[in-house]
Amino acid sequence: MAIDIQNLTFGYQTNKVFDNLNLSLPDNCLCIADNGAGKTTLLKIIAGILPIESGTILVSKKADFTASLLLNSDFLFDEISVQSHLKWLCDDQHQPWDSIHSIMEDFELEQWLSRFPGALSQGERQWLSLAMILYQKTDIYLLDEPMTHLDSSHRQKLVEILKKYLATRSFLIMSHPGTESEFGDIMNVFKF
Repeated sequence: MAIDIQNLTFGYQTNKVFDNLNLSLPDNCLCIADNGAGKTTLLKIIAGILPIESGTILVSKKADFTASLLLNSDFLFDEISVQSHLKWLCDDQHQPWDSIHSIMEDFELEQWLSRFPGALSQGERQWLSLAMILYQKTDIYLLDEPMTHLDSSHRQKLVEILKKYLATRSFLIMSHPGTESEFGDIMNVFKF
């Protein structure tokens, strides 16, 4: 599943971020760029959060696609339990509770069910957010710096989880220079 971006124009008020951007990204791509290059903005555009001025975005040659987006700022509610978050996600995806058990096992979340996100570390919040994103059934998974806040063991575990899912899912991951080695050879690397 490739991403094709054609003649994309987008800006914030007077700041033009992309001006007739043309870009073809391979399936399961790790995009590497410096701060301020537009990585997060591009993910938000692909996800449909930011409206474009002009251009076309195709995923697997389709303009009508679904995307799940992980940003650096999580979407967790401090006052409801991890289990309530996961139950809500199952309901949102129209799936029974037992459908989330494989993700809970992959991310080792069983012992977290009674905890509240407000009591989780930044790394734990990121880990839970990653699990919730990967549970969703979408055409493409857009991950903005997914290694942020994770310790070295969770970084390695995330690569193992991604390896498992790469065969059946498509990912676009944005990160900074120097992180290519963390993903090993499991992703197609593109620098912009």
